[in-house]
Amino acid sequence: MLSAPYTPPYWLLKLCKTVNTEGTIRLCAQYDSLHLAVKLAIGYIGAVAGRETGDYGLSNSLQSTLPPVYMPYTVFDQVLVQLKQKTDKSSAGLYRDLVDQINTHLDLLDRVSEDNTFLNRDKLVYSFT
Repeated sequence: MLSAPYTPPYWLLKLCKTVNTEGTIRLCAQYDSLHLAVKLAIGYIGAVAGRETGDYGLSNSLQSTLPPVYMPYTVFDQVLVQLKQKTDKSSAGLYRDLVDQINTHLDLLDRVSEDNTFLNRDKLVYSFT
């Protein structure tokens, strides 16, 4: 279905991204539907940051008081490699958009990690051996 010249139905994508976002992004990339893969990847990054978490099957978002949230960086890398191999302007724009979102996420991850360290500073055990 993904190799066809049209996009999959909305209801199918909604179901797939809720159940297995990583696999859905990988499938889109595999069938050269890179625009859709980037859209899903950016949406997932946003969900991890706290926007529309339920749409991507996440029970929580990235916060210093909650457990960590999984990010499929290897799938993002695969999409970026495929985009970099393309020569059209559209792919270059998608590449920049995804890289910008990943960098924004990494900045957020740094802040949350610092907050987590600060909140748990009393729980740290120092060993002088």
